Amino acid sequence: MTSLFNGSSGNPTASTIGAVASALGAPAAFLLPGAEWDDLTALSVFVSRPEAREVLRLMQGLEVQDILEISSRLREIRRREGLSEDVPAIPPPPPASTSPARGVRAAEAWTTPLSGQRITWKDADVDGPIFGLCSVLTLLSTAITLNRAAAQRRQNSDAYRVSRRAHVTALASSFVGSVLAIPAVAEVADRATMAELSSLVSDIAAVIFCASLQVLIIDWEYRGLPHDVSIACRIGFVVVVSGLLIWQFRRTDPARLDVDLSTSYAQVSNVRTYLLTYLGFFAAAGAEVAMRATKLARAVWRQGRAAGTGLAVAAAGATFGVLYAVSRGGYVLAYESGHAWPLALDNVISPALAGLSIGGVAAGLTMAVLSNSRRSGTLRRSVNV
Repeated sequence: MTSLFNGSSGNPTASTIGAVASALGAPAAFLLPGAEWDDLTALSVFVSRPEAREVLRLMQGLEVQDILEISSRLREIRRREGLSEDVPAIPPPPPASTSPARGVRAAEAWTTPLSGQRITWKDADVDGPIFGLCSVLTLLSTAITLNRAAAQRRQNSDAYRVSRRAHVTALASSFVGSVLAIPAVAEVADRATMAELSSLVSDIAAVIFCASLQVLIIDWEYRGLPHDVSIACRIGFVVVVSGLLIWQFRRTDPARLDVDLSTSYAQVSNVRTYLLTYLGFFAAAGAEVAMRATKLARAVWRQGRAAGTGLAVAAAGATFGVLYAVSRGGYVLAYESGHAWPLALDNVISPALAGLSIGGVAAGLTMAVLSNSRRSGTLRRSVNV
């Protein structure tokens, strides 16, 4: 023991390791290097309970979602027995002690979902402020657009009738999605309904938001049969993608597995499929809106600087939306290939990109609509000449 302390020996014997572990009151495996040996509670249960070792053996060969189902069942049993659902990796010190025992390593602040502590995108500090601001912005934009639509309706103006409705639908769905993305609101909604229903509704609202933007831009550009067919195709895509998301939601069954539909649970194959379906459509729709809005901005710049600026801002917002989908979808694909970057980084970058997308599109399109409200047909004439 003395040779270990003074550094003259770096190869302790098994009896020495056992003596040190006994002095610390911990299993000998706790002294091994590597994060997998830091869970003192799990090691203690493993050593003292042969039944727990049998449960671990039975998990051999199971899928991740099967293990999560077992974890969910154990939490239900703990609730029934009046025990805490989450068990810390390092037991808390006795009440009389004000600091952890000497030699006991502090537990990691962030653990994986399988370790018992749930870490989701809703836990990030940036989500509340970002989506709270987006909710306020989209609510104000919706009110302005509805007021403008009512004024044009009183004037019996049929110009941009389809695009006006699409604009209102886009802003309203964006407001709903932004509100449900606020952690506190999502938690209340899930408790009142079912687990992760707020995420499903928020994602479907985002799909409607993207499709409404596509219809809005197309109606500004074209008229005639191609215009009607294109709009019908976008509506059809909304129905198909929303149906797929609902089916994948039911297949994943977040309430049973106690998982979130987020990158925090990218190890679950059904969660990855759900996210890639939603993000794939979001990226494709955002790319189309960005290209068409850029084209419109260049076409109307000479007729109205304010309209051109608004469309340019909307194009930038749509580009941020594509970057959001690439960022979050890229994490899912990188995790599947075993080369994912830190989850904490994705939990900051992706919400920021989503907020910039919503804010840019809402502000830009509202600016364009207000600047062209007195010049009916300007956008179409500028593009179709």
